[in-house]
Amino acid sequence: MSGKNHLAEATSPYLLQHAGNPVDWWPWGEEALAKARREDKPILVSIGYSACHWCHVMAHESFENPAIAQMMNDWFVCIKIDREERPDLDQIYMSALQMMTGSGGWPLNVFLTPDLKPFYGGTYFPPDARYGRPGWPDVLKAVTETYHLKRDQVENLAAQITTQLTLAGGRGGEGDPLLSPNLVERAVSSLKKSFDEIHGGFDNAPKFPHATDQRFLLGRFVKGKDVELMRILTTTLDHMAAGGIYDQIGGGFHRYSTDEQWLIPHFEKMLYDNALLARMYAEYYQFTRNEDYRRIAAEIFTFIRREMTSPEGGFYSTLDADSEGEEGKFYLWTPDEIINTLGWEDGHHFCDMFDITREGHLEGKAIPHPVKPVKEMAKALAISQQEFTEKLEGWKQKLLKARSRRARPGLDDKILTDWNGLMISAFARAGRIMDDESYLETAAHAANFVLTKMSGSGDLFHTYRAGRAGGGALLDDFAMFIAGLLDLWETTFDPFWLNAAIRLQAVQDRILWDEETAGYYQARPAEDLLVRMKSMQDSSTPSGNGVAAGNLLRLARLTGDERYQDRAIKLLKYSVAGLKASPRSSTQMLIALDMALSPPQEIVITGWPDADGTKALLNVLWEKYMPDAVLAGVPVDARGASDGMFKRLPLGEGRSLIDGKSAVYVCENYACRAPVTTENELRLVLKIIR
Repeated sequence: MSGKNHLAEATSPYLLQHAGNPVDWWPWGEEALAKARREDKPILVSIGYSACHWCHVMAHESFENPAIAQMMNDWFVCIKIDREERPDLDQIYMSALQMMTGSGGWPLNVFLTPDLKPFYGGTYFPPDARYGRPGWPDVLKAVTETYHLKRDQVENLAAQITTQLTLAGGRGGEGDPLLSPNLVERAVSSLKKSFDEIHGGFDNAPKFPHATDQRFLLGRFVKGKDVELMRILTTTLDHMAAGGIYDQIGGGFHRYSTDEQWLIPHFEKMLYDNALLARMYAEYYQFTRNEDYRRIAAEIFTFIRREMTSPEGGFYSTLDADSEGEEGKFYLWTPDEIINTLGWEDGHHFCDMFDITREGHLEGKAIPHPVKPVKEMAKALAISQQEFTEKLEGWKQKLLKARSRRARPGLDDKILTDWNGLMISAFARAGRIMDDESYLETAAHAANFVLTKMSGSGDLFHTYRAGRAGGGALLDDFAMFIAGLLDLWETTFDPFWLNAAIRLQAVQDRILWDEETAGYYQARPAEDLLVRMKSMQDSSTPSGNGVAAGNLLRLARLTGDERYQDRAIKLLKYSVAGLKASPRSSTQMLIALDMALSPPQEIVITGWPDADGTKALLNVLWEKYMPDAVLAGVPVDARGASDGMFKRLPLGEGRSLIDGKSAVYVCENYACRAPVTTENELRLVLKIIR
């Protein structure tokens, strides 16, 4: 094959990376599927994403090899999929691979019959047998021979796997299961057992941050005061922030650590990781008032604004791990590079603090990570800690400027609704927690972008790039964006955001809710989907069903509409079987279950949003971490006039100024305390409640 294949018109940067391959790649679509049916060829589906290191390796070794490409073209209809663009297809065929092999990962290479049923698959295959893996050409030959010579066996196997997928996709609880606190406690116990006492985090290497698990444990500590949970969280967050998994120069977290010490990461940076971790560090600062956690959150937000935000306001998806063909090259340093940038004396101090040695940590180069605390460094330089902190920030800025002149990792600049929802939530909540109005503006700008550029006819799209929105929104898009809108409502009390959330929740319910057995499907009905999957488990992002359950509970308490509550309870009951089978796999759902089982907390503030008295009370309110509290604002001016919409909210009924002053009404477990109008009074009330 010469010239470009069928990916040249794609918008996905990942697909465009393969547009010049000698493989005759097709995008997923009816034209390619019809070709497979017409020619009776098996379909080779290869799924990856821009920031995937081993995807690049396999592409270079095999997909750019003309001889191997010829085999692929002769024997298969080859389809390339960006997993971030089509997570619904990725979920189906990754589930199939896990059923076939017991494991999964990317690149995902799966072989299908022309009617889309999977019968064989794997992840990375080298160009010849090595690492205990068969060579890719050998795999291709074996698959095509089996398909044509043992067709009945292939069809039977494909049918069995499809049946398992159908059962797994719709599996839920039976009868009327009890929503028990024991489900929550079992997950807490499991996380405790898997905790790394030395380095923090959970399980062995490779180590992932698991921010959703962390937020679940923080909520449990607030309610149960189990001091062991505080130790787990503090150890984990401190070690992560001091590791190579965190970009000490430019801010932001890499995907995961290859070792137990959080030292050597896989260097890709994902929007969703940084959204979840920025929120976690901001909320842990809110809870502990430890400035170190505030600093990490602020550095993540600075990184996101600098490198991952489009001029239109949406957030980009990923930064590649590789640059100039080497993983991590952009982020690695030698002592000479540090000294040439900072000068002899400052350079040596930086190398001493951040473990920059000639031996290095990765192929003779070092990953900056602090091994000496600020206090010790300040003492060595005979200056105050404040002076040293300022000096350190200056060093980092110089190194960041020097690093910016290097060849940069590739940026996947598509904008995804679900991941944007996560980052909108992080910016919005941090705006109040850290008292930074610019964060609220960033969140609002991104939300407006999604509502104007990624929606139409009341519906949402999943992806946007190069001026084009595409792909019908999936469950994660609705759930995570609605959560972002609710967070914007609770941090700004602008009714526009609440109205948008209510409107989109109705669309989500209409197209994705399973009226027969409960739960939300991941995708809307489509002829090219083998099955409609329904998952309660978290993956690299929180479960869409788990986020949706929390949204429904919040909307029920905000609006008083019992239909939201009823649907939330049905969804939680549907999830019970999975929670019993694997309690740690669904902590986002457990966050919602914990909220449903806890006494409700509602807090209403009255007063004009821009009034000094209102702002002062809001600042006090956001000093306290309250994971389940629902916040509502009633904008009332000095004459007692308020917007009609707020009068329709049950939480706003009867709420007014007190003696012409802004007031806060705190209600817990269906009982309300007397309204307060001063900061000190509010602090006293907040000390008493959970």
